[in-house]
Amino acid sequence: SNSNHLHTLVLRGNAIGDVGAVAIGTMLEHNRSLKVLDVSSCSIGNEGGTAIGSGLSRNFILETLNLDKNNIGSGKDYSLFSEGVTHNNTLKRLHLSANGLADNDDQADTALVWGDGITKALSNNKSLQYLDLSNNDLSEVSIVDAIASHPSATNVNLSDNGFECISIETQLKLAERMTGTSSSIEVDLSFNTLSSPPLGRLADSSNLRSYLKLLLNEKTAVTRIRLMVS
Repeated sequence: SNSNHLHTLVLRGNAIGDVGAVAIGTMLEHNRSLKVLDVSSCSIGNEGGTAIGSGLSRNFILETLNLDKNNIGSGKDYSLFSEGVTHNNTLKRLHLSANGLADNDDQADTALVWGDGITKALSNNKSLQYLDLSNNDLSEVSIVDAIASHPSATNVNLSDNGFECISIETQLKLAERMTGTSSSIEVDLSFNTLSSPPLGRLADSSNLRSYLKLLLNEKTAVTRIRLMVS
């Protein structure tokens, strides 16, 4: 906690669990030198993620946090976002692939808790540039809208989730960001069952950009819709 020299700490693949994560959360509250922290594949659950989020909210030096391949989504406390991502203004890279973050929990009291929490946090955060939420079970489309409106995000991986339909307003926001020259962004939505845009599971950054470019240049307004009932 009192180190003034350690800039990178890699604990990847060590089974530190929630007990170790709680200690790391306490460390983050006081440390003023660490810029890169990798605790991927460390058997960290919701309790540990909550502690790290609390510490992150009081930390003003960390730039990269890798929590890939843990189990942060095993509970409904999303302090990692509501405290950490919301209040921290130095974190630039956040890796949360394969963490069991879900919006479709069968229990009503936990349904949408992660999607709502992520959306609210991104709406307040101003520092994140890279965000990896791939290989989870997120489906709340407001996450995509918050990403499209995020002022500093340049690369976001949402692949292999449960996104199905994105509103035309959000598609147009993404089109302006992904095809423009200023404040550009790369978004990967591949391996989602998208119905709109009509890319199915192929919506990686390149294919998504091509589709959105066509959408942005489309000038023809719909004047008639025919409904056929079988």
